[in-house]
Amino acid sequence: MLRDRYINPFAGFTFKKLLDEEANKSFSEFEESVLEKLFRVAELRQFSRDEQMEYEQSLKYYRDMQNVIDTARREERYDQQEFTAQMMLRDNESIEKIERYTGLSKQEIERLREQF
Repeated sequence: MLRDRYINPFAGFTFKKLLDEEANKSFSEFEESVLEKLFRVAELRQFSRDEQMEYEQSLKYYRDMQNVIDTARREERYDQQEFTAQMMLRDNESIEKIERYTGLSKQEIERLREQF
């Protein structure tokens, strides 16, 4: 029987297991985290082959753009750390203090010192 092949997520052991795994979340968070994912997958399954490909391409574009933004933020943060280290070097602060306040390594700070 077709019914025997699938697990009903709202019955018995399955529902209890899902709830136990999400025990530290409220039921509304559980609904959002698990049930909405299931509904999204079900919606995607209804797409035609062309719609699925279009969706996958848009998802890839989104992820690529997110990676570009994340990389830019990391580089900006690193540039800010270098700037702070340069200012501290100008004020003759110790390398240990610069390491502590900027998070840069000793080698990176030495490289900045040589650039002066």
